Amino acid sequence: MKLMLICGAGMSSSLLANKVNDAIQRRNLDIEAWAIATTELEANLGKMDVVLLAPQVRFMLTKFKERLAGVPIEVIDFQVYGSMNGEKIVDHGIKLYEAILKK
Repeated sequence: MKLMLICGAGMSSSLLANKVNDAIQRRNLDIEAWAIATTELEANLGKMDVVLLAPQVRFMLTKFKERLAGVPIEVIDFQVYGSMNGEKIVDHGIKLYEAILKK
């Protein structure tokens, strides 16, 4: 699974991506996770299976859903994001990915 995190400037989601990758390694999962800024979306089209948006850019959800038609995208819970809980982010991404597989 390829999990892309998006935030405004990419700074906070880069920190979160580190936590997510730590969780992935601890659990020995076959997941690739990275973070981008909202301005980097075009350069990353077609590279992801699942997208999680930082709460501070939730207002862009509709725009991203239109641009990423067919790619599951949801907003990360603000408490999970604020606590930098990599485990819960991984679980959220897996849940979205499994929904694709069930279709």
